[in-house]
Amino acid sequence: MHKFFKPKPRFGDSSVVTSSTNAQSESPHETPISPLIPPSIPNETNQKGIYLESDPEKRKQIIEYHPNDQDEVRRAYLLKEPTRIYMNDFSVNDTSGVNRKFSSTWYKEYDWLEYSIERNVVYYLPCYLFYDGAQSSQTTFVKEGFRSWHLKKSLKKHVGKNPNSHHNMCVKKCDDLLNQNRSIVASLSNYTEKEKYDYLIRLKASLENVKYLVRGGLAFRAHDESENSVYKGHFREFVEALRRNCEKIGEAIKNAKGNLKMTSPMIQKDLANACAVETVKKIVDEIGDDIFCVLVDESGDTSDNEQMVVVLHFVDNRGFVVERLIGIVHVEETSAITLKRGS
Repeated sequence: MHKFFKPKPRFGDSSVVTSSTNAQSESPHETPISPLIPPSIPNETNQKGIYLESDPEKRKQIIEYHPNDQDEVRRAYLLKEPTRIYMNDFSVNDTSGVNRKFSSTWYKEYDWLEYSIERNVVYYLPCYLFYDGAQSSQTTFVKEGFRSWHLKKSLKKHVGKNPNSHHNMCVKKCDDLLNQNRSIVASLSNYTEKEKYDYLIRLKASLENVKYLVRGGLAFRAHDESENSVYKGHFREFVEALRRNCEKIGEAIKNAKGNLKMTSPMIQKDLANACAVETVKKIVDEIGDDIFCVLVDESGDTSDNEQMVVVLHFVDNRGFVVERLIGIVHVEETSAITLKRGS
C-alpha cells in the first residue's frame, strides 16, 4: 500500500518551502488575461514555513497537506485574507452569445469571494479551506472556479439562506478557527478535573455505543426521540441502558449540562465518521506493501439514488482472499467514465 501512497511532508521538512518556491520561480510568467496590466499580489511564506499562493487557481488543495498541518494552513490563509483583484477592465467571457465580465463590486456583496487572474474565475475562500473531497457538488467554488457571470444569482444560491448550508458552515468553521478561545480545547481547560473526568466517561460511553451499532449495521435514530417517546432509537436507548446499569456513567450523565451529554445527532455522526477513519487505517495496515485491487461498482439505494461502491481486494498474511468495503458515495451517474473519475 505504501508503494502507491507517499507520506505527506510536514512544514518542518526543508524541501517543502524550497520545492514550492522553486516551482514558482521555474514556471514562466504567462501573459496577463486582461488587456490592461493586472495588479501584482505577491506570494508569501509565513514564519512557520507555510507557502501562501496568492492566486487561488494555483493553490494546493487542503487535503493534500499533512493532516497535522491543515489547520495551520487554514489559519495562515485566513490571516492573509481573500485575494481580491481590482481592475478597470476584467477579461470578457462570451457566455450564451453575450459578452460578460466580472465586476469588483461583487466583493462588497459576497464576502470571502476571491478572484483568480490566472483563469478569470472566482472562488469562495472558506469552501476551499474546509473542502475535504467528499462534497462533489461543491467543487465549482473550490476547484473548477465560477465564471458564469450571467448567472450571478448562483453565488447567492451557493451561500444559501439556511445557516446550516455548506458555505455557511465553512464560514462558521473559519470563525471558530480564528477564535481559539471558544474552541473545545480552550473550554476544557477551564473545567475542573471532576468535570473533565465526567466528560470522558460520557464520551467513552457514546463511542462504545457507536461501535456496537456500526458493527451490527443498526440504525442510530428513531422517528420520534422526544422525552415522551416509547422508543427513542437504538443510540439513545443504549445510552439509557448504560446509565441504569453503571453508576459512574449514570452520575456523569446526570451532572452533564444539556449540550454536554454527548448524545446529539452531530456527535453521533462525528463518532461514526471517526470509526470509519480508524477502520480504513486498519485496512491499510493490514495490506501493508502488498499488491491489492480496487473494485468500483454502482449500486442504487432504496430511494433509487445512484451510488458508487469502493472495495479493496487483496490476499492477507494467512493466504486468504479478502475484500474490504471502503465506502459508498452518491454520484450523478454510474457510467464507467464517471466511476473511474470518482474513484
